[in-house]
Amino acid sequence: MKGRNSQRVIGRFGEQIVCNSLSCSGFDAMIVDHVGIDIMAYRKDVGRLGISVKTRVRTKMNGGESVNFFHPKMKT
Repeated sequence: MKGRNSQRVIGRFGEQIVCNSLSCSGFDAMIVDHVGIDIMAYRKDVGRLGISVKTRVRTKMNGGESVNFFHPKMKT
């Protein structure tokens, strides 16, 4: 059974994972509270990015669906 704040906690966790991965890839990244944008990231060769993160819970029923962490054409 899910708690009242479980969606918020899962969403924040997903934002932190993406922000950490961007930082490890050479981006300056931070979580922001803006409509439609969850993370702002910058890298000199890429420029500024406004990123929206959608986090979901994987279960046995939907575990086979693919998830792309980063766009395949993005240079890291």
